[in-house]
Amino acid sequence: MQKGLSFNFHTTITEVPEMGWVDNFFLSKQYLQMMESAQPVGMKFKYLTICIDNEVVAFFYFQIVPFNASNSLQVKSNNVSHKDAFNSCIKSFFSNFIQFNTLVVGNLTLTGPYAFQFHPQHLDLKTDHFLNQIIEKAIGFFNKEGENISLILLKDFPFVEKKDDFLFP
Repeated sequence: MQKGLSFNFHTTITEVPEMGWVDNFFLSKQYLQMMESAQPVGMKFKYLTICIDNEVVAFFYFQIVPFNASNSLQVKSNNVSHKDAFNSCIKSFFSNFIQFNTLVVGNLTLTGPYAFQFHPQHLDLKTDHFLNQIIEKAIGFFNKEGENISLILLKDFPFVEKKDDFLFP
């Protein structure tokens, strides 16, 4: 990790300082405020600003999405055999124990490079290794805050050359 960097996590976009260099509409404060006001039930938005000498040089957008298997199961009740009814009951019972939080690096509702942006004068920071360290730091922070991240969804990283660049120890 480069020396002199500070990491600031934010729970709402209004806490994030102005960044005139962000030119991506889907990372703009206007768009992210709209997303926060219409967020799906249970979804949380998190933001990370990375600074050098109190100047924001990178901005990251995360979503924490809960998954509950029992909410996703569809139990058929029309004309089912006793065996199928029993199997459905067993599935329903055990699905209550399958719950976890997914950390989405980017925006679950969009396709495209909407996870982060670097200041144009600091594009040298935008390396696979640095991104890996940032995501590890974010997971550690969110888990300390009680989010209990179990799954990570890395979306739309067009410059990553090899898929194994994002292996976490």
